[in-house]
Amino acid sequence: MKYKCINEFEIQMCDDDCFMIDNDYRNVPAGSIWEVSESNLLGGEVHLVCISGCVDFGWIEITNEHLEENFMEEV
Repeated sequence: MKYKCINEFEIQMCDDDCFMIDNDYRNVPAGSIWEVSESNLLGGEVHLVCISGCVDFGWIEITNEHLEENFMEEV
C-alpha cells in the first residue's frame, strides 16, 4: 500500500543500531511518497519506506494515528 505525505512534519532520527539520536530531527516533506513495509525495526505501528521525494532518510516508523493525520492513500 502506498501513501502520500500531506503535512510536512519532523521525525527524530536513529543511528545504524536503531537508537534515537538526541537533537537530530529531519523533516518528512509534504508530497513525498511512501510504501508500507512489513519490517518493524523500532516497534512503531507502521513502517514506511520512502520511494519518492526523500533525501535525508529512507524509512520511518510512526503510529497509526500519525499515519491518518499526515498521509493519504495513493491509488
